[in-house]
Amino acid sequence: MPSAVSGWEECAHLPPAHGAASPQEWKQRFQQGWEKIRQWFHPPIDAEHQHLGQELNVWLWKEGFASWDKALDKVGDELQNFRRSPDFHKPELLAAFGLPIRFRHHPASFASPKQYNRAASLLQIRVIPINGKYHPLVWRADGPLVPSQKPPKLEYKGNYSEQRQPPTDWDRALNQFLKKIQDSCV
Repeated sequence: MPSAVSGWEECAHLPPAHGAASPQEWKQRFQQGWEKIRQWFHPPIDAEHQHLGQELNVWLWKEGFASWDKALDKVGDELQNFRRSPDFHKPELLAAFGLPIRFRHHPASFASPKQYNRAASLLQIRVIPINGKYHPLVWRADGPLVPSQKPPKLEYKGNYSEQRQPPTDWDRALNQFLKKIQDSCV
């Protein structure tokens, strides 16, 4: 590894995750690098935006796929199946996955963040090449879904008479999704 990257000699202390022979090795290298970065840069305090936080847990699939799009399809299928489950197919619970939300077969045909057009998902997805295979990677950002709103406030269009707002544990569905995929990951 070069001793300096773009004039930053400190980068020589970061173990590159790319080139790892297995998902376990990739994750170990990534976590070592993240710990070093957190020694240099502390997370924001009381941020009104999404950020990486103090701890950055990643969920990296053990199974690799033959192509980038097959790996992305895998995580997309997992997410789609989860969002369709009866326990979580509610706009007030799915808000943590990003807004606006459109529903085909739900009285709330559309939910958006109040006073904002969009809110990015706290769930981040990437595909990581490891040893000739492609592995889905997921992590969860810290911070509010929208500034100054924990839980976020929603506006509805459609025939949703209940007009429910997200509960205090507004990110419960996102946390349940991460638990659901945990066994597939290193």
